[in-house]
Amino acid sequence: TPAVNSSEDSLAEAGFAQAVLGTDDVCLDREDSCSLSLRQLRGELQGGADLAAQAATREAAMRAEASGDLEVATRSSGRSCLCVFDIDRTLTGKQGLGSPRCPANQVLRGVYDEAWGHGDLTLSQLGRMVRSTACGGCHLGIVSKGWGGRGPEKSKLQRQLGVSGGWSKGKDVHSPLVVNCGYKPTCVRGVMQWYNKRGAALTPGQVFFFDDEKANVATFYGSGFNAHQVSCHSRDPQLGGKIGLCGARTSEVTLRRGVATC
Repeated sequence: TPAVNSSEDSLAEAGFAQAVLGTDDVCLDREDSCSLSLRQLRGELQGGADLAAQAATREAAMRAEASGDLEVATRSSGRSCLCVFDIDRTLTGKQGLGSPRCPANQVLRGVYDEAWGHGDLTLSQLGRMVRSTACGGCHLGIVSKGWGGRGPEKSKLQRQLGVSGGWSKGKDVHSPLVVNCGYKPTCVRGVMQWYNKRGAALTPGQVFFFDDEKANVATFYGSGFNAHQVSCHSRDPQLGGKIGLCGARTSEVTLRRGVATC
C-alpha cells in the first residue's frame, strides 16, 4: 500500500510548482511541444493555487465570524449584504405540520413553540436551509414582533443562522437577533448599525428583509431597505390568510431591490 505523502513530499511538490510558475520565458517563446507543455502545466498549477487561495479566504472569514471579529470576516468574505428574517411563519411553519401539507418542513419534537398557536417547533424550508439561499453569503439577522419563544427555540434558530451576538429587544437593539420589535424598519436599522460598528459598512440598499405578513412588509416603503413578503404559496386559512402556513421557501429569498408583497 502506498505510504501517505510526508511533509517532505509536500515541500517538494510546492518547490516544483514554484519553480514551474517562476520559469523564465525561454521555453515559452518557442513554438514546439516544450512551450505547449509548460503553458498547460503553468495553467493547471495557477488554477490550483487560485482555488487554494479562495478556500483559505473562506476559511478565514468563517473563523473570524465565529470568533466575533466581524470586521475581519467582512473583509475576508467580501460580504456586502445583510438579510434579516421574521421568525413566525417565515423561518418556521405551523406547529407540527409536516408532510403532506408542508413536505419541506421539519418538525422538532420536544422543542416548544407557542406563536400563533402551540406545539412542536417546525422549521420551514427556509428555516432549515438559510445558508443555501441567495442570502448564504450575506450577514444574517432576525427581527420579530414576537418574543422568539423559550430558550430551546431561540438556541435552535440561532444555530440555523450561524450567527453570534445573542438576542436583544426592539427598544434596545444591541445584537443581530431582535425580538419584541414594534416597528420593524427601526429594528432592522439597528441590526445594520450593529454590523457596521464591526466593520461591515452596509448601506440600506444592501439590506433585505423577509416576512410572511403583508402589513409588516408594507412598513418598509420609503425606508431605503428592501423587503419581500414570503410564504406566498401557503397561507393559514384559520386566520383568513393573514399569515403564512408552511413558512418561507428558499426560492422566495432573492436579493431583488425594492419592496414587494405576494
